[in-house]
Amino acid sequence: MESNKICRSCLRNTENLRNIFSTEEILGQHVQLSEILASCFSVLITKNDGYSENICLKCFQLAKLSYLFRKLLKALQQRKTCREHYDILR
Repeated sequence: MESNKICRSCLRNTENLRNIFSTEEILGQHVQLSEILASCFSVLITKNDGYSENICLKCFQLAKLSYLFRKLLKALQQRKTCREHYDILR
């Protein structure tokens, strides 16, 4: 089995893969997939670490959804914090 055809996340052998060091546009920002995995799942990914550098489309979609959900939660928390500071100043 060729390691470049294996999903790093679920270990499935598939042709439809995305390189984890490629950049994706999400909410108007260019984000590297490895950064998404690192920020959402605390996984350190480096080139030439002996693991596949690809993830399948299903895992990519799950990672992207997790990233969007994390950004939403952070934005809501920031909004709440801003509102609390505003209330203190009034």
